[in-house]
Amino acid sequence: MTAQALDVPPDDLWDALVIGAGPAGCAAAIRLAEQGRRVLLLDRHRFPREKVCGDGLTADAVACLARLGVEEAVRQAAHEVPGLVAYSPSKVEVEVPAPFLTLRRERLDALLAERAVTAGAVFRQGEVSDVRERLDGTVVAGVAGRAEPVRARFAAIATGATTRLAKGLGLVAGGAPSGVGIRCYVRSPVVLDRMVTFYPVCLLPGYAWAFPMGGGEYNVGCATLRWRHRAWRSLSQALMAVLAQLPLTRELLERAETVTPPRGAMLRCGLEGVRRLVVGRIVAIGETIGSTLPFTGEGVAMAIRTGEMAAEAIGNALAADSPALLNAYPAQVEATLRPRYLAYRAAQAAAAVPWLNDFLARHSREGGVLRGLLTGVVTPAASSRRLRLLRWAFRTLARWR
Repeated sequence: MTAQALDVPPDDLWDALVIGAGPAGCAAAIRLAEQGRRVLLLDRHRFPREKVCGDGLTADAVACLARLGVEEAVRQAAHEVPGLVAYSPSKVEVEVPAPFLTLRRERLDALLAERAVTAGAVFRQGEVSDVRERLDGTVVAGVAGRAEPVRARFAAIATGATTRLAKGLGLVAGGAPSGVGIRCYVRSPVVLDRMVTFYPVCLLPGYAWAFPMGGGEYNVGCATLRWRHRAWRSLSQALMAVLAQLPLTRELLERAETVTPPRGAMLRCGLEGVRRLVVGRIVAIGETIGSTLPFTGEGVAMAIRTGEMAAEAIGNALAADSPALLNAYPAQVEATLRPRYLAYRAAQAAAAVPWLNDFLARHSREGGVLRGLLTGVVTPAASSRRLRLLRWAFRTLARWR
């Protein structure tokens, strides 16, 4: 899917302008286009474009992709992985028999953008320099290289960890991101049929990973879910050394050839730094508002959910020509997503303590007394009551530090 240069007439008034064509932006564009709305989806990059990510898709993410109508296309392009094996700081091994897919984000985002176009959205390349609401009730966005602004009745900011536009509107606060991660692709004759994660002390709260992509290719990387000075450099230096500590990944790396150099990206998790989700006729969605989950760093599913919620609110606001109806979006985020963020943040706090991480791993193995906690973290449809229980349990364990 290739985004064309922005060539729309300057006097066009779109129902919705979506800035950013990642999972959140594409989800919003798809849902609004399905409602018959005139949607302009903009991204500053020409697609397909590289995106730093672990490339793992959980069952939750696949369910979200199914709702958007792209599951079949994703499955055809992805590599199926039957499970994950996690290692605590002391290398206590825990099997997680949950299905996963792996697919480069470059390909996933292209499939989502293609689906948005199929649904009726107009997809163009253009870097938005500023966005604001005018007194006449229209939203205008300045685009680099274009004399006239783009005009819309409503807008959604989905620019990922790049929060300049959202900060300018007072939607998110300044300050450091939640964390940082790096990854590269390697090719190796060694067969690894599971996703591998490792929680060494030097990365807590964070982990290293090796994910099979199919065809002998692997995504290997590491992340720390806490911002640290010069984190990019330290992670680059630590990546291979950390994974070499595990017999399962040591041979894979010893016989591997690097396909790409390490690249990094900032992470925004757990709604950190969010001041509001709506200002006037403009909403913020996805990683722009910190939609990525703490502890796991999974971002696709929650980003899509915020995009869907915002699209529903924008659709209702369009139908009634009432910006006030956008307030249903933050209310829904608070009611349905906030409990999961709180539970995962508690899990992250507990797992950040090395001995407690080992304790959790030992008792989360099959037949262990904490197996249910592990299952609760990876279950996509956990109830609010179960999430509250998970939060209480992890917070109680974390107090033992």
